[in-house]
Amino acid sequence: MSLRAAFWLICLVGLALRLAGLSYGLPAVFNSDEPHLVNLAVSFGRGSLRPDLFKYPTLYPYALFASFGVLFLFWSGFGVRKSVSAFGGWFAWSPGPFYLVARALSAAASLAAILPVRRAAETFLGPWGALAAAGTLAVSPVVVEAAHAAKPEALMFALAAATWCFGASYIARGVRRDLAFAGLFCGLAGATQYSAAPLAFVLAGAWFARRAGEKAPISDLALAVGAAGFGVFAGAPYLFLDYPKFSAHLADIRRLESMGTGIGLGPVAGNFACFAGPWLGGAAAAVGAAALFRRDKARALWLLAPAVLWALALSRSTEGGWARYGLAVYPGLAMLAGAGIEAAAAGGLPAGLALALTLAPGVWSSASFDRMVLRPDTRTLSAEWIETNVPPGKTILLDQESASPLVRMNRETVEDLLARTKAVGHPRSRYFQYMLDAHPGGGWRVYRVIRDFLDLHSYPEHVKFSQAAQPILDVRPGLDAAKKAGVDVIVLTSFGAQESRSPELANFLEETRREGKPLASFEPQDGRITGPSIQIYSVR
Repeated sequence: MSLRAAFWLICLVGLALRLAGLSYGLPAVFNSDEPHLVNLAVSFGRGSLRPDLFKYPTLYPYALFASFGVLFLFWSGFGVRKSVSAFGGWFAWSPGPFYLVARALSAAASLAAILPVRRAAETFLGPWGALAAAGTLAVSPVVVEAAHAAKPEALMFALAAATWCFGASYIARGVRRDLAFAGLFCGLAGATQYSAAPLAFVLAGAWFARRAGEKAPISDLALAVGAAGFGVFAGAPYLFLDYPKFSAHLADIRRLESMGTGIGLGPVAGNFACFAGPWLGGAAAAVGAAALFRRDKARALWLLAPAVLWALALSRSTEGGWARYGLAVYPGLAMLAGAGIEAAAAGGLPAGLALALTLAPGVWSSASFDRMVLRPDTRTLSAEWIETNVPPGKTILLDQESASPLVRMNRETVEDLLARTKAVGHPRSRYFQYMLDAHPGGGWRVYRVIRDFLDLHSYPEHVKFSQAAQPILDVRPGLDAAKKAGVDVIVLTSFGAQESRSPELANFLEETRREGKPLASFEPQDGRITGPSIQIYSVR
């Protein structure tokens, strides 16, 4: 097989891994961050691009907003057949297509990142090394998982790949324009996700690596920094235009971080070592770093230093254990792995075999993720049971949306939420108005268990903002609080409140299990059913 054919085969495998299970869970959403981003993107339809929160920068929600605009044009016949309010009602009651569009954008962005990484590797590696660099990211389990989510990581990853590509070109050619483009994409990546921060090392490192071979004017770096600033402003202008709110968000982050301890270097290093799947990609990167350091120290340091520095930074954070936070440095690790493949080939191992062995763990792990999301989920099964066995109009107490079965709210619940959000000027009031106007009838009176920000492991102000637009019920006093609210059915989920994480809810949980009448139970089964353990109780 030719290298060209091998590259396209790898791309096809990467595409299949990204598309398999892309619609998992829908219309329910099992990723707790997806609704925030999709709702934010839809909220821009009110006529302002100013975000309500800064949990994420805004370039990705802006891209979603543009995508939803295209969806509206086709769905409505360019506004002739259906109105914007009807579009809002469609989103309120049938959000699946919106999430599918958002996930498709993530899948496309993550796959598009493969080409610039290959081109970056071609500036200093042979064809097999460049193919290996692209291949490790085509099948990387972290990249494939990001491609399945309506979240900014995949778009940030694509922009990071472009940053590395132009940085590599600048090192090879010394053309100022290349470093300026690297700076622009670095800034756009930062406007997409805060975890793009290590790209600043990529930008500066490219200039230093070029300077190690011959003089590189400081004006090149100054231009690149300016381009990076422009990229951030272009993609997330309200970080600057509404700096007081952004500053408050940073204080919110510090508040959460102050209540925990750093994750430590071990878990972060383990995540980086498994960037392409369990261990072999990381081992290839280590071999490549050693081999490249002997012949091109500047390039080796450019590839390795951002990962090392970012690993040290993540190790000090309570959030640093999430593998997706390392995506910005994955192109550098992938190019080191490509150098490792070349070193193995120079040592006598056939390059094709070395590449196949390196990619195999990533293919297997990514395919395992796809198989998991394609299985029946306990949240879907329990929602179907409720539809069949709990009469409409009954009152149901649930946990967080991502951890619980999807239950349709009746008009009473929507009316209460509309009145509450209008009273406090919450931006979700418009959403509830659309929901009320398009209500299909039926449904259940819904409440959700109050949860603390530490329990949810989220930023305090974000939790406060989110819960202001939810039918929250305070059951910390115990089961009697639920009974006084008229609750008929309680749904407990292992992905929700637990005594170990929510001690303030321990009485409520214990009393529900002791006094409630078990109605149904849904348990995950290895290889057959995924999701949390769910128990449904009657308490009336």
